Amino acid sequence: MLDHLLGKPSANVRRMQALATAALAVAVVRRRRAPWGLGWLERQGGRLAAWKAAVLWWTVLYLARHMDDVLGLHAPEPLRAYYSRSFYRATWVFTALDAGFWTAMTVRPKWLRDVLSLVFSAYYLVCTDRAVEKVRKVRALVTVEHLRTSWNKGVDNLVLRFVRSLHEPRLGVRRVVRLGGSDRVDAAECHVLFGGDAARLAQSRLVVLDIPGGGFVSMGPACHTEYLAAWAQRTGAVVVSVDYAKAPEYPYPYAIDQCFS
Repeated sequence: MLDHLLGKPSANVRRMQALATAALAVAVVRRRRAPWGLGWLERQGGRLAAWKAAVLWWTVLYLARHMDDVLGLHAPEPLRAYYSRSFYRATWVFTALDAGFWTAMTVRPKWLRDVLSLVFSAYYLVCTDRAVEKVRKVRALVTVEHLRTSWNKGVDNLVLRFVRSLHEPRLGVRRVVRLGGSDRVDAAECHVLFGGDAARLAQSRLVVLDIPGGGFVSMGPACHTEYLAAWAQRTGAVVVSVDYAKAPEYPYPYAIDQCFS
């Protein structure tokens, strides 16, 4: 976890991190009095209190796990210089979120799934190796439901949706209308965003048509409101984002025909 907080630090930093953690554990063990809340364990033991034995055993396991860091046996990482530390931190957070939401995706009811998704994500933020393993296993046998759970989490989860709303620009017009349609496809729901009021909307002649990404299986306009709202505010144009029908319920080329109908 510390590696990810530091943004994938160098081998020297990881070595110092491992040695500093071990030194801190030894310093705690050498204290004459037990840390707060562990006094009852000290009274149960003999010459070596139970909590000291536990800390020493954890320190041995920690050093064994990070022996490659201590001895500098890590394989070269030539791509490290191409990415910033912020990139590695973001990767760490999104990997934990994906792992947490995939772990809770079958839980019912929805309110409990929303809560457990964040609880599991917090667990995976700490246990980063478990998060990477979870994501690797899911990607090996990924389904449409896995994609939708991962890509739509910012909209489906109430907490994440509230956090996202705090960063969205305020717009004068937000509407959902049905446009297009033909003898082959139904009219599509379209999200209309405009920075001005309704009177200026009627006079505007600039239109930005957005066909949102999502592999045509997930992620409607609601998943892209941050940049859509920014476009509407900064350009003064009417932004129209198409909420096309998603596969596999509507197989190819239904969504494309709907976008251009």
